[in-house]
Amino acid sequence: MKKTVLISIFILLISNNVMAQETYTDELIDMATIVQKSDLDIDSWQVILKEKMDKPSVEKVIQELKNSYLFTRTEDENSIKYSFRDAHNSGEVIERYSAVIPKNPLYQAEIIAVLEGDSWNNTSEADYKEKVNALQRQYFTKYVQIFACLTTSDDAIIKSDYFLSKFDEELDLQHIRKQDDTVLKDRKIIYGYTSQWKNKMTIVDKPVNIQIVVEKTDEDNEKYTIGTPILINEY
Repeated sequence: MKKTVLISIFILLISNNVMAQETYTDELIDMATIVQKSDLDIDSWQVILKEKMDKPSVEKVIQELKNSYLFTRTEDENSIKYSFRDAHNSGEVIERYSAVIPKNPLYQAEIIAVLEGDSWNNTSEADYKEKVNALQRQYFTKYVQIFACLTTSDDAIIKSDYFLSKFDEELDLQHIRKQDDTVLKDRKIIYGYTSQWKNKMTIVDKPVNIQIVVEKTDEDNEKYTIGTPILINEY
């Protein structure tokens, strides 16, 4: 009897491990999938990984990056900044890196990696997945902050109500909040939260991990900029 129980537990552990390996959650891929389900094309996308570290750790990453990428070094009264790029990058996913070392020892240094592209298909998705996983293993720790965003546009057939309801349906959005842009009247901003994604921020005591900006480009068309947990670039 004991032997049977042990075998059953062993099989259960193997099954759980296989399921964990087969399950892959990535916010950018989730957003891109929903956009494509809405019969829209992805105009551009970007993922930013940021992490503050101690100075020796950042200097170690800088030395590693110097071996593979072209770099520039700039300095001002507050910090030293390194920027890295791949001169021979001909793939669909573009890589950029930067490192900032403050001169004030009270502040931590920071590493920033950017993956971006202007198209999304099976090839770019596989390339992105490989690169983002490699980055997290090689340069970052579990404390890395990841921000993802993409842009798409509708046409006279696909309208914003249908598109936004698709996100609500797929992600089971909660704490949805809408506001009009105070500068541009043809633009509105939507915040929400999904429990399907682990990253989140708190805004006015509510969890937030998706932000959608809807901008009217002409009488019949709208542009969508979707980010998680929030948009940190200009839109």
